Amino acid sequence: MSATLIVAIAVIVAAVVLGAIATGFFDRLVTYRNRHKNASAQIEVQLERRHDLIPNLVEVAKRRHAARARDARGGDQRAAPAHVTGRIASAMPGAEL
Repeated sequence: MSATLIVAIAVIVAAVVLGAIATGFFDRLVTYRNRHKNASAQIEVQLERRHDLIPNLVEVAKRRHAARARDARGGDQRAAPAHVTGRIASAMPGAEL
């Protein structure tokens, strides 16, 4: 074999190896990009869910505040339901309701 043939084969092998390394590197970059897009999308979904729940939370807080204000004024003195008073009476023998 001549020296030029050996050099040509070595150059071809080096080009194939470098091509394989470059392809692997590119595939890894694409994988990282897709992971990043997926993670960003999941974060966006969670933020959207939380944003959708805020009006419900505000409504619950308003109702709770109104109930506390009503209780502080002494309003709504309804009797407790019978099943609740029975449970309290059985838990505290001797107590009268």
